[in-house]
Amino acid sequence: MAEQDIGLIEQILNFGSWSFIECQTLDGKEKRDGLCLTPTQHVERNGWPKKPLPTVVLIHGGPYCRITNAFEVWDPLHFLIPPLLTEGYGVLIPNYRGSSGHDERFVSYARGCTGIYHEPDIVAMTQQAIEYGFADKTRLVSGGWPQGGCLSYLSAVRNGTHEFGWRFKVVIAGVGITVWDNMALMSDVGYMRLAVEYGEG
Repeated sequence: MAEQDIGLIEQILNFGSWSFIECQTLDGKEKRDGLCLTPTQHVERNGWPKKPLPTVVLIHGGPYCRITNAFEVWDPLHFLIPPLLTEGYGVLIPNYRGSSGHDERFVSYARGCTGIYHEPDIVAMTQQAIEYGFADKTRLVSGGWPQGGCLSYLSAVRNGTHEFGWRFKVVIAGVGITVWDNMALMSDVGYMRLAVEYGEG
């Protein structure tokens, strides 16, 4: 393979850089982390953007899921990241309470607590990204799939009701769960969803 071909491949594959951020939850009970991705064309040497970017807040499903700096080919969020970065959007992926990778006490936030802790954690992480200069508070989009879709619906309904003075301009819910009882009764993972939503199984 010619050197110019290798350079072209590197250019195609190098579409962004990543940084972890951490913030206190709005209720002050926990610290949360999230992954910020910056398009290559807008990145400084320290990995942060040169200026606040229009940002897509991608909400992972689960809630027993956690996004890290590894690439997971089966996660629909990961399919969206390269084209978003290529088009110049920043991407923020918050790991809300109940996400995996922590102890039982932390995971217990997922049981019977949909909407109580998760959506405020997304607001807290988005605010942190704004304060760090990563996200432009006037150009925010939120979206997610299954559990992330449900949290996207909540983001739309509660949009701007926090104290920070910003709103999501667009909210995209992909296959968001709307009727948890039906999900529990009709899904192939219904037994698990009962435990998540109602704290029983």
